[in-house]
Amino acid sequence: MSIGTVAFRVLVTDAIDEAAARFYEHHGFARLHAEAPCRLVLDLEPLVR
Repeated sequence: MSIGTVAFRVLVTDAIDEAAARFYEHHGFARLHAEAPCRLVLDLEPLVR
C-alpha cells in the first residue's frame, strides 16, 4: 500500500458561537448554509496561485 497525494480545495470550520463566526468571516471565511450558521468555509485556491 502506498500513500499518494491528497489535495483539498476548502477548509471547513464550525465556530463555537456567533462571535467566533464573525471572527472567521473577518478573515475571509464564508457561511456555508443558513441552516448551519456557525459552519464556515475558506476557499484555499487563492493561497496556491
